[in-house]
Parts: sequence; C-alpha cells; structure tokens
Amino acid sequence: MKKLSLCSLLGCCLFLLLGWSACRSRHNVADGRHYYEKFSQTVQLRSVDIPLNEDSVLLRYPFRVRVNREKTRAVILDYHHDSCFYHLFTYPDFRYLCAFGKRGQGPEETLSGDDIRWDDSLIWTVDANRREWQVFRPQGRGVELVRQIDLTATLRPLNFVLADDSLAYIPDYSGRSRLLCVNRRGEITATMGHIPTSETHISSEAALSQAWRGFLSFNPRNGVLAVATQLGEVLEIYHPADSLNPIVVQGPAGEPSFRNVNGYAVPDGIMGFSDVQVGDSCIYAIFQGQSFDEIGHILSEGRVQNDGGRFIYVFSLSGEPICNYELDCKVSGFYVDEARRQIVATRVNSDRQVVSFELP
Repeated sequence: MKKLSLCSLLGCCLFLLLGWSACRSRHNVADGRHYYEKFSQTVQLRSVDIPLNEDSVLLRYPFRVRVNREKTRAVILDYHHDSCFYHLFTYPDFRYLCAFGKRGQGPEETLSGDDIRWDDSLIWTVDANRREWQVFRPQGRGVELVRQIDLTATLRPLNFVLADDSLAYIPDYSGRSRLLCVNRRGEITATMGHIPTSETHISSEAALSQAWRGFLSFNPRNGVLAVATQLGEVLEIYHPADSLNPIVVQGPAGEPSFRNVNGYAVPDGIMGFSDVQVGDSCIYAIFQGQSFDEIGHILSEGRVQNDGGRFIYVFSLSGEPICNYELDCKVSGFYVDEARRQIVATRVNSDRQVVSFELP
C-alpha cells in the first residue's frame, strides 16, 4: 500500500489549494449553538472483512463508497489508483464489475476524482481540477460517459450533493457564503448561509473557507442537509425547505483551527470528521480527533500514519447527540444501510480495504 507523507496529508486537508441514550450536552442560548461534551453511551463495533477479488481490482486509497437507491450497486472512489478513479461493484456482495473515470488529461478523461453521487440509474462524479461534473451510465458490466457539465462558475467543486432533479449543493470556497445552489447545467442560481465562525475579525475569507472545508450529505426523503467539518468538530444541519439557517452542533475540539499564511489555511488543530451521512432518522459522521502535532510526530519518526477515524458519532436530525460507535479499526468513508443494520466502510493504508460493521 502507498503511504502518505506529511506534505500529501496536509494537501488532502487543504484540498482547496487547499435518542435511545442521550449524550450529556448543553445548549448555549446566547449564541444559539448546540454543544456536546462527551457521549454517555459508547457502543463498540467489530469489523468483518468484505473480500475483494484482487485479480480484478487492487485499490490504492479507497476514500468513499456510495450505494444506489435500489441497493444493488456500489461505487468506490480511489484517490490514488494508477489508471481509474472509480470502481463499480455489485451490492451487498461486492463482486467487481468494472473501473471508470480514466486518469488523464484527455477530453473524456479525469484529472481528479473528488466525489461521487448516484442519481437514479446514473453516476455523477466531480472533477475539481477540470471544474466539471461527469455523468456515467452503468451498462451491464461496463460504464459509459454520457455527458460532461461545466462548473467553472464555481471556484473549486471539491464535493457536492444532488438535492432533486434540478438542484445540487456545492460548498462555496470563496468564503462569501456557505453553499452554492447549482442547477443541472452547472449554473449558480442562489447562495445559502454563511460559515458559522465565531471569529469577528476575518483576515482572509478564502483561508477561512479552506479551514472550514465540509463534507456533505443530503437525504431527499426528509430534506435534511448536513455539513461536517474536516478540521475541528462542527456539524451543521440544514432544513432548506423550512429555513436557510443551520443548526450548528459543536464538540469539545471546537471550530476549525488554522493559521493564515499568505491567504492559505494551514491547519494547527485536529483532524475532525471524514465523512457524513444523513439517514432517515439519524445523522452519522466518522470522527478522527487526531491532532496535527501527533500526526507530524508519527511521520517524523518514520511510522505509518493510518488515516481515517475510529468513531462514528450519531445525532438526531435536530442535532441532539445519541451515541458513539467505537470501531476496532480506522475508516475513511462509509455507507450506513439502516434497513440491513449494517455499515460498510473503506480503509486506506490497509490491506483490509472494505469492511462491514453490524449495528446493534
């Protein structure tokens, strides 16, 4: 497996240039923000390997896994694969079907694979370097590229969610708003919210937006949109149909911590959330919580930095903490199958690339 250097780790962080048992929590009426301190219920989950046919695919850095609505197909995003960014599998048995999103600079190739979403039978991906969506259609054991959509109206579309058949949300990395509302033609139709920082003096909106990079999830069945910060410990919960003001939930690590160096955000706090999913009744978020001082110390000693988080925090749709799932290994991306009571997760820097956890 390929190991990450400190530079590449920071590069991932600056990718812009970049209940059953309640948690002990408190609500600060003064700033309207929800705070939690620690979970009163922690449930330990044990991983089970999902075997992949290595003769067909050897993943290098499996970062994300997305499952279609019918729960028959899954796509894994591999950041560091030699030839293709995306890999299609059957679900839930993960039989390998094909690779797509060929790495390259050609007109139908992909410079950077950054996020994936299912839209009925289509697969939408985003290429932040090209600033475009690529839309693919699975056909049998293969996948064909059906269209490319220009996103040059956005600054750098690192991730996105599809809200309905006409609207998508993309983070606004200019720092002027929190989210961009984008139609299926790639045009910005509106902006939504602001970065919920408590800082009163902002020296660089661009650096602030880098530090507040958030991972997104939207559930069309309940209309809830969640944003989980990669740095610090902040979860934003939007109900766009009712209000553009989010519920802001903050943990002990606080807001993303960074130094502004010539307009770039250099992180100096912790690695926070690494993925989020809005379920039908709960919000799930992978949390790491490792400081950059600790990460730098590990790498300086020549040890392997195993990326990802060992905790999955569970919140209600209104932001109330429910419980903490403590995992026996670190994971980077996941899919929570509430009907099957199972979590499927990807692992980087590991030969155990896809694992599952049974929910209690």
